[in-house]
Amino acid sequence: MNFLSFDERRAWKMNDLVKFIRAKRIDSFQKLRLLDFLHRHPESSWTSQEIAERLYLGNMPLLEEIMADLRSAGLGLGRLRRESLYIAQ
Repeated sequence: MNFLSFDERRAWKMNDLVKFIRAKRIDSFQKLRLLDFLHRHPESSWTSQEIAERLYLGNMPLLEEIMADLRSAGLGLGRLRRESLYIAQ
């Protein structure tokens, strides 16, 4: 039996999300957008240039910096190559 109301459950989930964002040092909108993009396209293969353009990041060095930051925070995002992005499953 669940004793929490819908709003209480939603608040609990939001609290977990905030804890995850803080723990993984997701400190920019660009990092959050990249994670959301990769989550929504798990089976797709994208070049780093395509991702940078799709997310309006402006250039590949910024994407590479974001990927490095997320990897150092413990997120297994795979390797970024000029030809394509391979996501670790």
